[in-house]
Amino acid sequence: MDHLFLQNKNTEITFAIQVTTKTKTHQIGEIFRDENHQPILKIYINAVPEQGKANKAIIDFLAKKWQLKKNQIKIISGAKHRIKKVHISGDSDSLRTHLAQFAPLSPSPLKTRNVD
Repeated sequence: MDHLFLQNKNTEITFAIQVTTKTKTHQIGEIFRDENHQPILKIYINAVPEQGKANKAIIDFLAKKWQLKKNQIKIISGAKHRIKKVHISGDSDSLRTHLAQFAPLSPSPLKTRNVD
């Protein structure tokens, strides 16, 4: 999962997600690269993208899925867009080790695709 992180400091991890809303279930999809070769994690959320409902659902889902506290996860950019940057606070070494057990399977090398 290390290939996902855009920024990896001692006390935080930052990565990009692409969100599809109004799906049947919450789900983590594959990791792919955008046209600038930046890694993006695909997330499917069963919430509507209005009044922050989808963003709240993303935080709730990732906290539950990755067994983190909700206050450790923040959407730091893209609140009103499909592509968002997510920040997780905590010791980055511990977080990387912890998150590795939940890593989605992704093809190697990562596929590049346009993000619309």
